[in-house]
Amino acid sequence: LKLFEGAILDYNAYIKIDDQYANIFYLKGKALNEVKRYEEALKSFKTALELQNADLDAEDTNYLSDVYLQIGNSYRFLKEYEQALTYYELTLKIDPDNPEVFFNRGNTKYSQGNWTAAILNYTKTLQLQSDHLSAQYYRGMSYQFMHKYKEAIEDFTAVIKQDPNLNLVHISRGFTYA
Repeated sequence: LKLFEGAILDYNAYIKIDDQYANIFYLKGKALNEVKRYEEALKSFKTALELQNADLDAEDTNYLSDVYLQIGNSYRFLKEYEQALTYYELTLKIDPDNPEVFFNRGNTKYSQGNWTAAILNYTKTLQLQSDHLSAQYYRGMSYQFMHKYKEAIEDFTAVIKQDPNLNLVHISRGFTYA
């Protein structure tokens, strides 16, 4: 946590010298998210967007995609789920095969108790990145909430096969068996 606070101080020092560099606001926003200062992070990300050039090349498009993803995450952490989903959709328009967008959209649907939509998003994450353990775990949890115990156990077992040291997954699978 102290490292992120130090980073924020350094980013602020840079901004005092040059407040027109979009990437410094993006980096500051990421650090602010890490220390759970989500509203400040949103402000920083939005400043980064305002400063970003209108004519984007391919590299800038990736940058813009990540800024939208980070804004979506900030809104999700603030439990402003519809805003989060809006920014995830913007991200997908730019980067339709980004597994992290589907994972975070799945997390948003999971937080809303929309297990079916969460499962669809976690499944898409796994199609794009088959070793995404968190997507596999939360898909299993979503199945569990829907009383689809066979599917939940299959997901938990798949996670345990990839990393047998994840104790929470053992607990979740054990609970599902019970």
